[in-house]
Amino acid sequence: SYNTSLHDNNEFRWNTTPPRIPLFIKQKMDINSIYYQFGVGLKYNVSKLIDIEARTMYIISGDDEFDGGGNAGPADYDPASKVSKYNMISKRRSDNAWTVNLGVSFKLGKHLTHLAWHDPLQETYSRIHTLENTNVDFVVCEKGDQDNDGVCDDWDRQLDTPAGARVDGAGVALDMDLDGVIDLYDKCVTVPGPVENHGCPLSNNNSSMGLVTDESRILKGIEFDLDSDRILPSNTPILSQAINYINTSSGSFKVIGGTDTRGTEQYNQGLSERRAKNVKEYLIQNGADGNKLEAIGRGETNLLYPECEPAEKCPEWKNRANRRVYFEAK
Repeated sequence: SYNTSLHDNNEFRWNTTPPRIPLFIKQKMDINSIYYQFGVGLKYNVSKLIDIEARTMYIISGDDEFDGGGNAGPADYDPASKVSKYNMISKRRSDNAWTVNLGVSFKLGKHLTHLAWHDPLQETYSRIHTLENTNVDFVVCEKGDQDNDGVCDDWDRQLDTPAGARVDGAGVALDMDLDGVIDLYDKCVTVPGPVENHGCPLSNNNSSMGLVTDESRILKGIEFDLDSDRILPSNTPILSQAINYINTSSGSFKVIGGTDTRGTEQYNQGLSERRAKNVKEYLIQNGADGNKLEAIGRGETNLLYPECEPAEKCPEWKNRANRRVYFEAK
C-alpha cells in the first residue's frame, strides 16, 4: 500500500478565479491503496546447469495514481478544451498491468541435482531400495579365533594365548601383578616374582635375599615392555634389593641389557644398550656404587628362552622375559 502526492509545476496554467483545477492533489492511503497481483509460471529443467522459465503476472492497483498520473480524459474540468490538459486522478479508475517474462537460469555448484529440483522422498525411497537389495549377512570372526580365547583374530593382540588363560578385551593373557608371568602359570598371582620362580618372590633363604644364586652368581633382573627402555614402576622393589646387595658386596657387576628377537639385530643391540644404561643410572641415582657397575648391551644374543627365535614361536610371556636387564658378577 502507499500514499500519493501529485503536483503541477506550472501554477499559472489554470490561473482562473476560482481555479477550476487544484494545483496540488494529495491522495491519502485508504483501502484502494492496497494492490493485488496474481500469475502463473512454468520452469523446465533443461540440464544440470540450465533451466528455462516463462511467467505471466496481472497486477490490480486499485488506484488511479499507481503510475504517478491520472487520465487525460474529456473536458471534465475545462469546458473550453475537448481534452483535459491536466492528468486528473479519479477514484473510479484503477491502474492495472499485465506482464509476461521469459528467462534462463544458470546453476552453479558441485551437486548433481539443484535444490529446486531435489526430491528428498525420492532419494529416501532409492536408498531404501538399495538397502533391501543389499546382502545383509554379516560374518562374525571372519578370520576365526585360532587360540580360542573368545577374542576374534581381527582384533586379537595376542594370537597365541595359552589354552585356559584369562584374557582382557584385546585378547591378551592377564598378568595381575605385572611380573611377566601370566596368571595361568603364576603361582603367586598378586605378588610379583621372577619367571624362574613361577612368578613368586624368591625366599630370604637364598643368598642376598634370593637375588644371587650360589652356583652362577647371576643377579636376577627386570623386564621391559616391547620396544621400550623405560623402567616400570613394578620393577622398583627388585632394583632396591639389587642396590642393597651391590653396596654390601665386595665385587663388581655387569648390568646387561637384552631384547627379544623382534626387529633387526642392529636396532636390538642399540635398544639393549639403552636399557642397560638406564638401569645403571637408576641404581646410581638411588644409592648404588657406580664404580662397581658396567652397562653392556647384548641385543638378542643371550635369550633367556632361546627357543623364541623367531618371537612368533613363543607365547608373549616368554618374549617378555627375554626383554630384560640382568646382572652378572665380574
